[in-house]
Amino acid sequence: GELKNLIQPPLDKRMDEKHSAYDVACIDTLIKTSIIGYLSEVSNPSEGVLAAELASTFEFDSQQLVPILRFCAANGWVRETQDSSFALNRCSRTFIKGHAGRRLNLWYVFTA
Repeated sequence: GELKNLIQPPLDKRMDEKHSAYDVACIDTLIKTSIIGYLSEVSNPSEGVLAAELASTFEFDSQQLVPILRFCAANGWVRETQDSSFALNRCSRTFIKGHAGRRLNLWYVFTA
């Protein structure tokens, strides 16, 4: 799994996962709530952001957000830098607002 995450193009990875409802829900949560954008704008993106801060910022329950973020980490979309602290990785950076990957993903969601 990890090797595939390193070499598979992010958009191919996203299309592979579009068929799994939980995968879709978790990734869409990151994209559509702007969590990806928030993580991309922090002062030290390699350290990540605590799930409690994300939950507070986006008005989520942190107990519900952590499993979503951990699922995304297990599937190579984000990484858990410390306990309950998450940062973007190569795949998730594709979906930062303004990048072509985000536009293609949103287009695919509405046409699929």
